[in-house]
Amino acid sequence: MSDQTDISLAFELEDITLLECVYHAEAPIQGRELDRRLLVQNPGKRFSLDVKRRKNVLRANVSVQFGLFDRKEKVNIPDAGLQPLEVVHFGLVAGVVVTAPIMGGEAIAPRHLAGDKTPEAHRDEKMERGMRVEAIKAAYGLATSKLLELSAMSPIGSIMLPLIDTDEIFDDIVRNETEV
Repeated sequence: MSDQTDISLAFELEDITLLECVYHAEAPIQGRELDRRLLVQNPGKRFSLDVKRRKNVLRANVSVQFGLFDRKEKVNIPDAGLQPLEVVHFGLVAGVVVTAPIMGGEAIAPRHLAGDKTPEAHRDEKMERGMRVEAIKAAYGLATSKLLELSAMSPIGSIMLPLIDTDEIFDDIVRNETEV
């Protein structure tokens, strides 16, 4: 097998930086009926080529916000009216750098693919998706460990982020990007 036709991807997490983190516990969680809310966003992404190292580079910001809300206790918020009390709030922004090898001009594409897109365009879309999903996974992993660390030091006790389907989260992010 020649180097030109080998398109196996090896995503590499080159850097992850905690840019911002917030944790606030408003009230004890014992004895409350709590709802969880989770928001994962990818507000910034920039792709480039590192020709010298023969790598595609993604520099992305990923935001993770998580809250525990009391179903029964309400608070009056200006401009929003009565809202559930947010008992715990956690937010994190991470800067992530993911790389993948530059692929040659050849690409394997299913024969059934028809339309305007070339096999290379399909390959590039799959690579972009894969790199962004990898960035989301890395930032979510950092957020999970950071929330566990911060909550364990508080009187509330250990809180963990829920398990997620990263592909589904990514699809939601892309849907929101196209609606704007």
